[in-house]
Amino acid sequence: ILGAIFGSYGWNLLAFEELKAYFEKAGIPLVLPNVQAKMIPDEEKLLEAYENGRALSKELLAKIS
Repeated sequence: ILGAIFGSYGWNLLAFEELKAYFEKAGIPLVLPNVQAKMIPDEEKLLEAYENGRALSKELLAKIS
């Protein structure tokens, strides 16, 4: 199992820290940097999240092949 964290936030980044701790506790390695956008993601952040999704899928396929 591999993991990555992406999403938007309003006031603070607490959810990202909680997710990171959850992944660590579950033994799931985070293989990509977080993609974080305040409120509504702009075009750049959406593209970054999309590219990270593609990279994560390639990592997963490589692990099961």
